[in-house]
Amino acid sequence: MATVYYPGCPTSELPFYQCDPCENYEKSKVRSVGAVTDTYYPTLLANPTSTAVWQAGIASEDIIIIPRVIGSLDAPDPLTGPGYGDDVETILGRDFNLIWRDPNYINNCNFYNTFRKRNGVFHGIYRTGSQTHITPETVVIDARAPITENSEDNVEWNGNMRWRSESQPCPFATPVGIFDCFGLEE
Repeated sequence: MATVYYPGCPTSELPFYQCDPCENYEKSKVRSVGAVTDTYYPTLLANPTSTAVWQAGIASEDIIIIPRVIGSLDAPDPLTGPGYGDDVETILGRDFNLIWRDPNYINNCNFYNTFRKRNGVFHGIYRTGSQTHITPETVVIDARAPITENSEDNVEWNGNMRWRSESQPCPFATPVGIFDCFGLEE
């Protein structure tokens, strides 16, 4: 009997669902953001909880950290295409949109003006309560600093990372000290 084979189809087994009634809930809100170059991405993914791997990436300027922000990640609807066989439709992916506000306005104009021109160079990084996430695809970056009519408002950088992916970024324990505000000594 012939075997039906579809090249490129995922062959991995569905992992078991993890039920832990004692698990602590993860706190929401994007608290830090960053980016990792596409070239350093495999190194970081090989050991994402290693502080040494993060520090090496930061020192080589392959990882950028923006330590203190407020932000969110939307829950996008799927993009669909035609279904084949008996399938009504096929999920092609989702358009993710990560937004943040950075209060460090005055000294970061050149940073944000340059950062937003690096589309396709970086994978996005974001941190929630105790977990960090890295986008599986490279991101499109935008940043702007709107100024309101209210003299009591702060001027902040409004950052945005967008990417299309079939998968939600999976969380991992945040390495100690990586998202602290610090400067590299030369």
